[in-house]
Amino acid sequence: MITQIIFPHVPNTVPPVAERIAADMLRLVDAECRRRIGNHADWWSAVWESEEATPEEIIAAMGTSAALFFTIASVNKQQISTVAQVLGKTTAELGVPDKCMGTPKTVTLHQDGTATIG
Repeated sequence: MITQIIFPHVPNTVPPVAERIAADMLRLVDAECRRRIGNHADWWSAVWESEEATPEEIIAAMGTSAALFFTIASVNKQQISTVAQVLGKTTAELGVPDKCMGTPKTVTLHQDGTATIG
């Protein structure tokens, strides 16, 4: 989990309206980035490291939502990579282990919304 704030300066005084709005927006975006970072690692572990079900079983259980799930996870991964790049950090420094930035097996997305491994 990320231990530092994304934005180096967030005003913390009783500011004029524009500064208050800016500080609120920066805090909200910071919280959203932190949420995405935490969720991404959790999602990855739930699919690829479950002790209760195989990745194939989990993906099959997603049915026609599997492709959307993996598409959202991919977009989330891109956002995390972009934030890391802008900050001059690695994704691991943001709290996402390197292993979580890819998949250990190839996932194929199908037009009907399903996905398969391999």
